[in-house]
Amino acid sequence: MRRIVPACDLTGRPCVCARGSAPGSASRRTTAFARDSPHQHNHDLHGCPWGVADPPKKVSETRPPRLYARSVPPPRARPEPASGRLASSRYRETAASAPSWVPRTRSRSVPGRGPPPRGTLTALRPARTIARMAPRSVSVPDPLRDIFSRAEETVAAYFAERRQEIESGTLEHSGSRYVLLRGPALSVELFDLMRDFYGEGRQREADAFSRHLLYDLAHAVGRSDARNFHARMRLGDPVERLSAGPVHFAFTGWAHVRIDARSVTEPGDAFCLIYDHDHSFEADAWLAAGRSVDEPVCIMNAGYSSGWCEASFDTPLVAAEVLCRARGDEACRFVMAPPARIEAQLARWAEGADAPPSGSVSVPDFLARKRLEEELRRKRDELEERVRERTAELEATYEALKQETQERAEAESRLMKSQRLEAIGRLAGGIAHDFNNLLTGVIGNAHLLQVELNLAVTNPARASLDALLSAAERAAALTQQLLAYSGKGSRSLEPTDLSHEVQQMGELLNSLTPKKVELRLDLGVELPQALVDVSQLQQVVMNLVLNGADACGEEGGTVWIRTGAEFVDPFGSGNWILPPSHEGRFAWIEVLDTGQGMDAATLTRVFDPFFTTK
Repeated sequence: MRRIVPACDLTGRPCVCARGSAPGSASRRTTAFARDSPHQHNHDLHGCPWGVADPPKKVSETRPPRLYARSVPPPRARPEPASGRLASSRYRETAASAPSWVPRTRSRSVPGRGPPPRGTLTALRPARTIARMAPRSVSVPDPLRDIFSRAEETVAAYFAERRQEIESGTLEHSGSRYVLLRGPALSVELFDLMRDFYGEGRQREADAFSRHLLYDLAHAVGRSDARNFHARMRLGDPVERLSAGPVHFAFTGWAHVRIDARSVTEPGDAFCLIYDHDHSFEADAWLAAGRSVDEPVCIMNAGYSSGWCEASFDTPLVAAEVLCRARGDEACRFVMAPPARIEAQLARWAEGADAPPSGSVSVPDFLARKRLEEELRRKRDELEERVRERTAELEATYEALKQETQERAEAESRLMKSQRLEAIGRLAGGIAHDFNNLLTGVIGNAHLLQVELNLAVTNPARASLDALLSAAERAAALTQQLLAYSGKGSRSLEPTDLSHEVQQMGELLNSLTPKKVELRLDLGVELPQALVDVSQLQQVVMNLVLNGADACGEEGGTVWIRTGAEFVDPFGSGNWILPPSHEGRFAWIEVLDTGQGMDAATLTRVFDPFFTTK
């Protein structure tokens, strides 16, 4: 019989297992276990394929160990394929389920070659006979046992891969960097430090700051660790994602989690997790320091667990410690629920609690502060949106008012121009009317003198009389223009093609402009007929061309005369001296020059009668 004395993979203590063949039996394999183990060790708890040991008893060193044997049927003989895949598969199945203390050296007993070396794993027993037992790192109701057992296997494998390099000061588990911290430094000692920092009389402020800091930090760490393990385990079900949290809690030294059977782990508003944290590092730190407290102290435990579950169920959760060993309660018990339901769940728990809390129960205000921040942010966003809307309305109103003011100013300007021109016209009309009456007598008498005197052509008086009559007639023509401007005179309006009239004036205009000034015509075709007084049109064009030529100066330049037609809306945009009375297609004439131009003040008076800058 061979005896193997390895270390237990879970406890680290010596474990004595012996196995060998039963005397007198060559066809059956017997596995025996010595009862001299110094601790109670249940191999089936972690899937040991070698059997179950009885509870330990003190064994005399002079007495050989008592062996309890159980018969195991021999493996069914199967021919191994040439590829060796069947044997390899069976070996991997058994090796994967064996405890960590079993060496992973592959070896099989081959007829004629003797038994495998000591301490090697054989593939004689199928892995499917190994049953998954309840997890040791967490206590859960029976319906959740398998889920948490699988989580324990994954987390155990994660923390089994450890690498610590003293030279570089690094500690890694499965490639992730870890930092070891003392528990009291994150609990009672931090509270003392903050109380000293705040000074006397401000203990409540210091404690509130410490609670906020620890809860917020633990909540964030719990969410981050949960996301890490969810990705590693490739989990999508919320309960399966939750399962790694309590196991991780135990492996990292926070506490042993005991989930109450009354818990409701269904996602939604009905979610309620009732659980204990046995050996909470925070409660143990306060008890070890001999400090008495009136409020629960397992703040990081509540924050971390709620952060993990929040990431698992993808919904806001908050945990409140209702019982705490640090203040004399029987356990460190927590109730976790959505923020909107936590008060109701706490009241429901208090009604059915076997041991009411020794003090008050407070809900961590982490989410309350978050909700307040979100509410403030929402209010701010709403206010900013209303301000933007109001600003847009004010801007639109301002633009409309600005446009209206501009239009009103333009209308007032046009009205003033119209009134000024009307006043000038009335004045000119009155003067022209009286002056025309005077000229009528002058012209009439001049004609009578011509007839009565019948002066010879060579008579100097005849020339003077002709000059007098010519000046009087020119004055009469001017008065007629003034009367026409004032609307009191008679005008000869006839349909006219503007392009044709300008073309007819081309030679005359060329003869009137200086040689250094070039006259160019850009005349439209098929223009609508315009009702104009041809003589007045010719006079206007001639005056504009001569003014443009004078503006070019001695260096010379170019004067253009353009004609065309366009649709005109009297209520649309446009700078009208006298806007048209109706909309329609109108003909236009335009005179441009390369001279120095006119300023705004001059431009506003360009059509005033008798106005000139010369």
